[in-house]
Amino acid sequence: MPGWIEIERMVRRGHYTMSLNHFHDHYEMYYLLSGERYYFIQNKTYHVQKGDLVLIGKQTLHKTADTGLADHERILVSFNSDYLQQPSIEQSLTTVFLGELHVLRLNVQQQTYIERLLFELDREQQEQREQHEVYVHALLQQLLITVHRIYTRTQDIFEFVSPTHKKISEMADYINQHYAESLPLSEVSATFHMSSSYTSRMFKQVTGFSYIEYINSVRVKEAQRMLRETKYKVIRIAEEVGFESVAHFGRVFKQISGTAPMEYRRAMYRINP
Repeated sequence: MPGWIEIERMVRRGHYTMSLNHFHDHYEMYYLLSGERYYFIQNKTYHVQKGDLVLIGKQTLHKTADTGLADHERILVSFNSDYLQQPSIEQSLTTVFLGELHVLRLNVQQQTYIERLLFELDREQQEQREQHEVYVHALLQQLLITVHRIYTRTQDIFEFVSPTHKKISEMADYINQHYAESLPLSEVSATFHMSSSYTSRMFKQVTGFSYIEYINSVRVKEAQRMLRETKYKVIRIAEEVGFESVAHFGRVFKQISGTAPMEYRRAMYRINP
């Protein structure tokens, strides 16, 4: 698979929440230039503010949602492993995407330097001047080195937006650990001492996912891993990730992944024979 990078600067007017279940096999850096967002990552919802940098690793479930404040502007830098060209470079520069700390709250000096690199990446992507590819690659490495240095000096001090956010985070973590089991809303709600209707409403509000969307996304993400890393038959994978029928598994997998399970496996084999 060839290496690639995308830099996207976007202003959104009004209120906006991502509509898609979202995880992928590349890295993302999301920098908020103005406004504020809720950003659900793995099992926690972060209150992202102007000047915050969000780090999204490969196969990390995430979704942005509205906070009630209209309008925001952000820059998104996305790139895959092959773009970094050497496994040693990837291993060195992407460790920040593997930890528990997903949001860096930058000071003014850090914001100024990060913004300069991001704006230069965006301008270079637009103008594509002489030696464009070499320069973009160098800028990305400089950005990653800077982020790594900031990351190592930052403490992971996470505060939940509210007690409800904390409880929904615990529920999401429970689903991450028990996705292979039957997880009826009524039983899981009772485990966390909430009613089914309240859980359904608050889960969507806090994470951006409906309860069943989140379960299905976690299951499909694990199914993708098994399709990539094992030779198990599709019917076995469907059972092991918690689907009661292979037909239902196939429908949900295609809805989330955009492809059927065996097509996904064949595509992954072509990339990593």
